[in-house]
Amino acid sequence: MAAEIRAGAWREKLPGERQLAGYFAVSRKTIRAALSILARANMLRLSGWQRIVTDSTKDNSIKRGRQTVVLITGNNEERSELASKLEHHLALSGYDLQVEMVPARGNARRWLEKLSDRRSASVWLLCSVSREVQSWFERRGLQALILGSRHKGIHLPDLDVNYRAVCRHAVHTLLRLGHRKIVFFSVDSGLAGDLESEFGFSEAFSKFEENPARGRIIRHKGSRMQIGRLLGHLFGGAGQPTAMIVARVCYMTAVTGYLMRMGLKIPANVSLICRDDDPLFEYFVPAPSCYHRDFDRFVRRAAQLAVRLDQGVSLRSSSLRLMPQFVAGETIAACRTS
Repeated sequence: MAAEIRAGAWREKLPGERQLAGYFAVSRKTIRAALSILARANMLRLSGWQRIVTDSTKDNSIKRGRQTVVLITGNNEERSELASKLEHHLALSGYDLQVEMVPARGNARRWLEKLSDRRSASVWLLCSVSREVQSWFERRGLQALILGSRHKGIHLPDLDVNYRAVCRHAVHTLLRLGHRKIVFFSVDSGLAGDLESEFGFSEAFSKFEENPARGRIIRHKGSRMQIGRLLGHLFGGAGQPTAMIVARVCYMTAVTGYLMRMGLKIPANVSLICRDDDPLFEYFVPAPSCYHRDFDRFVRRAAQLAVRLDQGVSLRSSSLRLMPQFVAGETIAACRTS
């Protein structure tokens, strides 16, 4: 808190205890103790419910205007919620947030060069972007934090769900239920998080000594018709899988619908685990087995790391992973076929 005050995050007054507790991810009791310490150090003056930055602290703080963080995203699904929550947490530290969407087509490098010419940023946040985009920022030496997994050979700091561990856990969960023919239904996105998921899936089988157990990765491009065709081939002959792990909520919905159309019962004929989660899952029947990510915690941590980067804290090659909570749901059961 002292470092952020010295950096000019709060020029006049600090936010309330509840906001500070949420920002620093600690209890209000801890915040009160910290405020008392800062008051004794003459950095703050406590006046009723207000925490006023003292004149001496202002004089010694960094003299600069309000700073800007730019979020570059290639995923339109999460953009609105992510931007809204990031804007709130960054504002607590005196930062503005601007959002840019990577064009789906065209020359990404040329677009980035034009963007950097017309827009300056204290920190760049990169969410669901390609290796080319990550590499461009690294070569330029810009202050950037990847919200997601970095690609192989990239050394920018990153913050993501531990998809590798998630898929390992999902495989082990299904193996314990007796499943020996398991498919990971992955999206062919080229994103590092999806590649990490596939690695974790394969890794789980490489450590399983029982030969009959086998895993298979099937990739799709996101087309509903293609998903239907792939599932038709997969369940249309011998060697049908008894369990599937599905990446992304929208594809879990499509897979569930197609399997039911084919007359397969979930989980009696096939067990399903979704790698991700969504608030709408609360209304799904049967309730999906999935991994619940604390999105607020993720965004809060991202904002904190962005501020630390701007304050000169070296995060190079730092890789922070958050493990979501497994929700058993109603779409997995013990295997009934050999």
